[in-house]
Amino acid sequence: WQSPEGSEHVIHTGALRPDSTIQVRAQVRSSEGSIESMESVSLQTQPLPVGFPEITVQATEDVSRGLVLTHLLSTEKSIVMIVNRKGQLVWYTIPESDERILSVHLSPDGESLWFAQHPTNYIDVEGTTHHVALNGSFYEEHRVDRIHSGVAELPEGGFGYIYKADGDWDDGTLLWDEIWERDAQGVDRKVFSLRDHFDPQRLCSHWDLTYIEDDPTAAYFDWSHANSLVLSEDASAWYLLVRHFDALLKIDRATGELLWTLGGPYSDFEAVGEGAFMSHPHLSELEDGRIIFFDNGTHYSPPGSRVAVIRYDDEAMTMELEREIRAPGGHYVSELGDAIELSNESIMTSWSSLGLIEEYSPAMETVWSLSLELGYYTGRISWLESL
Repeated sequence: WQSPEGSEHVIHTGALRPDSTIQVRAQVRSSEGSIESMESVSLQTQPLPVGFPEITVQATEDVSRGLVLTHLLSTEKSIVMIVNRKGQLVWYTIPESDERILSVHLSPDGESLWFAQHPTNYIDVEGTTHHVALNGSFYEEHRVDRIHSGVAELPEGGFGYIYKADGDWDDGTLLWDEIWERDAQGVDRKVFSLRDHFDPQRLCSHWDLTYIEDDPTAAYFDWSHANSLVLSEDASAWYLLVRHFDALLKIDRATGELLWTLGGPYSDFEAVGEGAFMSHPHLSELEDGRIIFFDNGTHYSPPGSRVAVIRYDDEAMTMELEREIRAPGGHYVSELGDAIELSNESIMTSWSSLGLIEEYSPAMETVWSLSLELGYYTGRISWLESL
């Protein structure tokens, strides 16, 4: 609704395809209900900047519904974008910094998104949290010390994030993860630290592969490598996926108490049946009693990636595999990867290093796929009904 006073009005528009001619016509409805149409105005949208890949889509079902949010890796620029089901770009943002983006998530109301950029060498550890309105009404940037791989909006304002801590250990520097929160006034507080609950162990070979470039004798031991952070629906608990533990942790948000550990060597849960285990996963979606993991499968023999849907009972303390989807051709996705469940019970998966997003029906048939040209990775994914 626009006030009838004045002769100039502004209406925000979105989801206009780039490099296109758009015809716009304004209409005015009077208080009596009559409609007056203005003359059409022709608008030319800008072409895409350099750095966007060619996108190819194949589909066996209706592609008119919904939009897919993702981000690009292995490009000269970090790009967050939304495409329609035909693979056409309808929204994007390109941060000024070219630091990598490892997670992008929609806000709970679906009207904005959050993502973090940070160095990945564990030495220069200040990063940036971005909060962007999809309608273009705001773009907030927050400089955050030691942020890494995860940020989530708080219902009372502010955000939670994964904090990369370090300290002297053995013959080098130990790296571990903590959960911190920044409130609406910009005040940070520590909620949880892995170092308070577990003793450092060499759980796999990946943890001692990080070194300072100009001093190869000074080792950094990447003990935990948390990569996913999710706030519970009632905002009472944090869920932290610890990649090198192969485990999901539930933490009381108010007290920092570790409530349980699911999977890995410290698991409080008993696995029922086959397949309820992980090898360096990412947390994709979580609801009470059910989790969707992207399982990189780093330490399987041979390595091979999959999506695993796991049900758990935190009273009986059991976990079991409900469903799994293997990577096309048995491929191994070495980093990232993501999966979400759609309202029609299909599962959409980002096979990141393959540059491929696919949707699988409940019957496990591939009904839609989006592929990028060689050299581009897909990142995390989210589903939007519309803009």
